[in-house]
Amino acid sequence: MDKKKKVDLLSELIQVKSVNGDEKDVAKILKRELDDAGISNEILPFGDNRANLVATLGQGHPVLAVSGHMDVVEVDKENWDTDPFKLVEKDDMFYGRGVTDMKAGLAALVIAMIELKEAGTQLNGTVKLLATGGEEVGQPGAEKLTEQGYMKDVDALMIAEPSGYRCVYANKGELNITIDSKGQAAHSSMPKAGVNAVEHLLHVLNTIENKVKQATDGIENEVLGDTVFNIDVIHGGNQINAIPASCFHIIV
Repeated sequence: MDKKKKVDLLSELIQVKSVNGDEKDVAKILKRELDDAGISNEILPFGDNRANLVATLGQGHPVLAVSGHMDVVEVDKENWDTDPFKLVEKDDMFYGRGVTDMKAGLAALVIAMIELKEAGTQLNGTVKLLATGGEEVGQPGAEKLTEQGYMKDVDALMIAEPSGYRCVYANKGELNITIDSKGQAAHSSMPKAGVNAVEHLLHVLNTIENKVKQATDGIENEVLGDTVFNIDVIHGGNQINAIPASCFHIIV
């Protein structure tokens, strides 16, 4: 593939608004390119316009799985100087939602497979592309591929996530906790008549944060570093003159 065609492929992928959904539209673009190159591939739908894609090149062992996700995170357009769903080149840089995380990495994997095929390179084993849906929230695509057995014969797995040009060989585990706080609604002029769900949740979060810090203080893995604690999502209340009766929060 020449440089223009590679950039055109990335541009087309960026235009798909696959914000944790609509990955099937991305998969169709990748399938077209793989079909044109004569590389065996299959779209595996799940959910409403959601899908994974699997492609293979070569045969036998070892099996190297290369993987990237087709969804992107939500967009706050106020933080953008350009259209996030249009590839823009400026000062030798590309801008667009997913350029870094991770449609460029996904495109690079597909392009690499196509160029290996075009060059007639003899592979000592198999390269298996696993393009997943839903990586940003819940990882349903990866879960589906695992359930369907696509990882059973894999000897090594390479993820084309952005890593600052470092080879990453280990990853921290993750625990996501959702906490629901239930209270009693009341008018804000009479707070004692109600139970403030937000207020109680804040007390709980403060306790959890302190406990985590106490438990992990001074503990640092030489490879993975220290424990990361984030307060990522919080929703509570619905109007300024009412004591909120419910609140929920997600901790990562």
